[in-house]
Amino acid sequence: MKTIDLRKSFVWAVENRDSLFRTVKNVHVGYKILRLGSTATLPVHPVMIYCEALISLFEAVNAYFGYRRAAEKTKQLSMQLETLRVEIENLRAQSAEMIETEKQRLDNHAKVIVAQIGLQRKKEGSLMQIYEHTGKHLGMIKSLILEQRANHMYSDEIKDLEIKYLQAIRARINITLQITGG
Repeated sequence: MKTIDLRKSFVWAVENRDSLFRTVKNVHVGYKILRLGSTATLPVHPVMIYCEALISLFEAVNAYFGYRRAAEKTKQLSMQLETLRVEIENLRAQSAEMIETEKQRLDNHAKVIVAQIGLQRKKEGSLMQIYEHTGKHLGMIKSLILEQRANHMYSDEIKDLEIKYLQAIRARINITLQITGG
């Protein structure tokens, strides 16, 4: 839906006031000629009619050249529009290509991260096995120490074994705290 700005129409009417008055006068003369025939032209001077016709011809030529300028400008704008459409399509293709390469890069990066996580889990699994085995060995050492105490055998070797057992327990507690984040 087209809208008309009344201010612009009013400004145009003010700027072209003389042309509008001549047009109204010519229409009035034309109406008289049609209505009354040749007797209507008697009050109007023939030179005046030719001048009005010449002025109307100049206005028509001027309007035609204005139309040609507007048509040329429309043609240029249409060419610019087509150029911009082609440029937009090229930019869309480039962006689609960039998105595709970024998706591939992210997929590759995700695969690397998954592989690293798998290696980390294997490492943690082996560390957990070592941790469990050390727990079993410490349990065996504890049972040996308790067995030796039950037999009332206190020697320097047993005391050294108890000291090393306590140090191993402290190390295991520190490792447990590091694993759990405590």
